[in-house]
This record gives sequence, structure tokens and C-alpha cells, in this order.
Amino acid sequence: MSKLKTRRKELRSNGFWVNFLGVIPLVWGSVLVFMALWGLNVALGDPMTYLDKVLSHDLFVGKYTFQNFIDVSEKFMQPVSGSNGVMRWISYPEMLLNSLVYSIGCTAPRLVVTTLFSYVTARYEFRGRGFLYAFIMVQMMIPTYGQDAAKYKMLSEMNMVDNWFYYVSQGAGHGGLFLIMYAYFKGLPNAYAEAAKIDGAGPFSVFKNIMLPCAVPIITAQGIMNFIFYWNDYATVMVYQKTHPTLSSTLYVLRSFMFYIGLQTPTYFAGIFLSIIPVVVLYMIFSGKLMNNVSAGGIKG
Repeated sequence: MSKLKTRRKELRSNGFWVNFLGVIPLVWGSVLVFMALWGLNVALGDPMTYLDKVLSHDLFVGKYTFQNFIDVSEKFMQPVSGSNGVMRWISYPEMLLNSLVYSIGCTAPRLVVTTLFSYVTARYEFRGRGFLYAFIMVQMMIPTYGQDAAKYKMLSEMNMVDNWFYYVSQGAGHGGLFLIMYAYFKGLPNAYAEAAKIDGAGPFSVFKNIMLPCAVPIITAQGIMNFIFYWNDYATVMVYQKTHPTLSSTLYVLRSFMFYIGLQTPTYFAGIFLSIIPVVVLYMIFSGKLMNNVSAGGIKG
């Protein structure tokens, strides 16, 4: 009887902590939803009404219009200086194109090189494998501000700054993506590869027909995550792709002098919401299939 009472107390105690910890993400999610709704409220607000509401400390504008979203294509412009010294203005459609090129151009070589490098390192025994793994771990420990100056100098000397060749430098095959892919390939059973080898398959055939299909779910997941990361990345663009501003870098720049060029806050917020549409669409397209593939396991590939 005493054991039963003790067990009941443990269950009540565990239930309390489970409920308590469950409330934290609920509260945090509610805050994020409120912030998104408030931002949409500002993006749809009439600029003059918005100023009056700010002065009166009201949260919601009250008078709404879609004109702010139409004005984005006209008022979202950034001046850049070309290689010949001539100043030109980058329009919103060109920023959108730069964002797509930058996100895909950085994600694609990073995925390809990291997948190949992590597969070879995880599945094959060769001299220097341990050194390569240790080198990558040490490289990840170096703070960004401790390596970016040398990286910029090196890429500048190689003429890989502010042009298409910069995307080649993203295929380095290291970082957190390497650790994830390495652990995944390391955990795949050898039975698949051994069965294929018995049937006469070579190393490349084993990778292409067995291992790579198994890794499709995690490659897809990492591809989406890296695309979103580069889509939101503004600091790197401002350093390495100065004459090819993206939506994220332009939003950062315009925030500093928006009032000097006559850009109203509601129009600025409208630009923010327009900039996240591609990411939301990407998530809506792949979310269901992605989660099903991951939950089904690697063998489904």
C-alpha cells in the first residue's frame, strides 16, 4: 500500500512538471503570434493614422489599407556603387532575385560538398580521417570575428568577393551541417551496403543507389533550413556581396535612414511581410512531406 501511495505522489509530481514545462512553449508561442499580428496591423495601417496612434500610445491602428504593400515596389530601393564608380539604384524585384540567387547559390554547393565529404569520412577508413574530423571541430571553435578578417582577405585576393565566384567558397564541407550528416551516415546499417556489394555494386553505385536515397529526408530538411538561414542573412551580404543587396540586407539598411528618404513605418513593415512570403510558401509545400519522411526513417528513402 505504501508503495502505491509513493507511486501516486511521483505521478502527481511528474504531472505537475510536465504541465509546467508545457506552459512555457505555449506562452512563448502566444507572444510570437501576438507580435506577428501586431506587425501585420502596422503593415496594413494608414501611415497618418499610425502616427496618431503612436502618439496616443494605442496598439492597433484602426484604419487599414493595402496601399503600403503596393508602395513597397516603389519605395524599397537601395543605392549601390558599381565597379566603375557609377551609382545606381537597386529595385525591389532585383532585390528579390538577389535573395533567391544568394540563398540557392550558398545552399546548393554547401549541401553537395558536405554530403559527399561527410559520407566518405563516416563510411570509409583511411589515413588522416581522424585528423580531418578533429580539424573541423577545432575550426568550429574559432569565433567568427577571429577568422572573418583572414577569410575576407583571402577571398579578395582570389577575386571572389562581390561576384558569382563567392558561392563557390560556400562549398567548404564543414560546420554544423557536417556533424549532422556525418552522424547520419555513421548510423546507417552496413547491411544495405554489404548486400549491394555482394550483387556486384561498386562504391559509387552503393552511394548513389543505397546511401543517398536513404539520406534524402535529412538532406531535404537541411536544405530547407540552410535556405531559410541564407534568406535571412544580411551581415554576410553587406560584406561579401555589397553590390548585390538582398531583401534582408536592404531591410537592415533602410531601417537606419528610412525617415530621411520618406519611407513610412507601415510601408517598412509591409516590406518585412512581403520578404517572408517565399519562406512561408516553402514551409507550406515541404512541411508535411518532410515530417513524414523523417518520421518514417532513413530506410524509406
